Amino acid sequence: MLVGIFNNGRLLWPCFIVGFLISFALLIKLIKSMVYLDKIMLGAKDAASGELTYKIEERGKGYLSNLAHDINNIKEGLRKSLKNEMKSEKMKSELITNVSHDLKTPLTSIINYIDLLKREPIEPESARDYIAVLDSKSQRLKALIEDLFEASSGEMELRLAKIDIVQLLRQTLGEFDEKLTESLLEIRTNFPEEKVYVNGDGRRLFRVFENLISNITKYSLRGTRVY
Repeated sequence: MLVGIFNNGRLLWPCFIVGFLISFALLIKLIKSMVYLDKIMLGAKDAASGELTYKIEERGKGYLSNLAHDINNIKEGLRKSLKNEMKSEKMKSELITNVSHDLKTPLTSIINYIDLLKREPIEPESARDYIAVLDSKSQRLKALIEDLFEASSGEMELRLAKIDIVQLLRQTLGEFDEKLTESLLEIRTNFPEEKVYVNGDGRRLFRVFENLISNITKYSLRGTRVY
């Protein structure tokens, strides 16, 4: 008798309509979920590209909402971290700038007095040598302070030129000859016979070599060899 009822179509159409409505509702829900997932993916892509101000809408409850919430938390953490880092960098830059200014004033006076001493007939001859050393070191310090000021202001420019890198390293070693001797360090070099050219800023490359050799004299074990 039940089969007959179905065959007569009395319950077939209602079941079909209910099934269609359920399927349609599920399809709508699936489409909404896919659209929402697409927005979450766009928000994650923005975060990866550095856009940390955009906040993903958190809808209701469920896995997608939790995912959006987690991504928003990550972006907020990154934004706060970046803000603190920028603040720290700004404070560091201001400190370097202020220190550079504070050093410039007394250094200018020292350079002026050295210049006056150079014009005086000072004896003995060794005193003139001392003045020459003071003049060289003060000019070097002036250049360092200017570089420091440029670095803090973000306006450092490289003056590129063709440089014999081997000759530059020989010159740097010559500058540190006295300190290397005092440290009882034996320098072992292996320079090519031909000249080796690079395109760079000679003054700043000299600083690189200077820092390296300065660290060698400070931290190497006395009486050892340096390659």
